[in-house]
Amino acid sequence: MAQRHQINVYFHNLWGSDIADVKLEFSTSKSDIPQNTYTKASIAAGEKWGPLERTYETGPDAEDFDFWHIEFNSPGDPAGKFQGRNKFACVIDSDVPTDRPIDLWVSGEEQAFYTGYPESVGGRPGVAGYTGFPKSIPGGDYTCFTKLEKS
Repeated sequence: MAQRHQINVYFHNLWGSDIADVKLEFSTSKSDIPQNTYTKASIAAGEKWGPLERTYETGPDAEDFDFWHIEFNSPGDPAGKFQGRNKFACVIDSDVPTDRPIDLWVSGEEQAFYTGYPESVGGRPGVAGYTGFPKSIPGGDYTCFTKLEKS
């Protein structure tokens, strides 16, 4: 039987400028309807937003994937309306401790959307992967990522 969990998520604006009309949606593969939706009028460059609560499942009969979606406007450089892929999946596994947050961030330089899970595979100390410090140009320091689309 699937176990339901909740974890705090923090979004970091590493776009390089302020962003506006931010919308984050969290959903699962069994439903296209977002389980958690959050909006914010603006987020200053370098600002952190959260905690935002994320619901997910692990174990037998759990949801297959955890989907993350972002939309926002950037009046700065690069300018325009940006969004992530509608089906950007990054699974929250049972090895992710719920007492530490998940970080999400956007990079303006790379025009990408990133997730960083605490203590997840590839994120343990001494192993290449997420170390708990979101960066504008993260290299391999993330759990999953997707390029942003300009709409």
